[in-house]
Amino acid sequence: MKLEDVLKSIKEARSKAKKRNFVQSFDLIISLKEVNLKKPEEQIDMALNLPFGKGKKPKIACFAGKELEVQAKQFCDLVITRDDILKYVGKNREIRKLCNEYDFFIAQVNMMPQVAQVFGKFLSTRGKMPDPKIGLVVPPNVDLKEVVEKLQNLVKIQAKKQPVISCCIGNEKMSDEEIAKNLLFVYDNVRKKLPRGEHQIKSVRIKLTMGPPIKIGK
Repeated sequence: MKLEDVLKSIKEARSKAKKRNFVQSFDLIISLKEVNLKKPEEQIDMALNLPFGKGKKPKIACFAGKELEVQAKQFCDLVITRDDILKYVGKNREIRKLCNEYDFFIAQVNMMPQVAQVFGKFLSTRGKMPDPKIGLVVPPNVDLKEVVEKLQNLVKIQAKKQPVISCCIGNEKMSDEEIAKNLLFVYDNVRKKLPRGEHQIKSVRIKLTMGPPIKIGK
């Protein structure tokens, strides 16, 4: 994939997006082919730190016990205690709203059974279940500031049920060059993960929130 093709598509995406009174995100869509996602080894499941970030601070919620509650109030946007979890039981609409509002969920390890029971199916379908592989399931004595700092530029790259990867790679306030370099960084990592590399990439598209997908390298 050539940088000039990416930059051309970014400009086209900007020109075709409807103007709105909020900052729109740039989303990358990579369609795969000839992958058998029933085989775990052919699934894509990565977490990457974008070179230029996403242009905005992620919203982070923390399921915190008494040991982490003070830290969580200092470094996270929302703290959910054991008592708070009980208040959400049976309130599916409120849980969905919460899951959609926050980008990442951190959980104290000894609270995971409760989290899974009440929030599990809602977080899992959105790919937001606290993931120990990227440090989101934490011990009671963790340095939460360090965990939160690592999440600032993090983006999850997944293709586990459908052969499509979709992720945010920035916003319209960022320069075309920053968006392009973020895009190529994700593309290269996906290409390296696939057994046959770019031959298993069907198409790559980019779009703004209120714009149509623009194919790169037509």
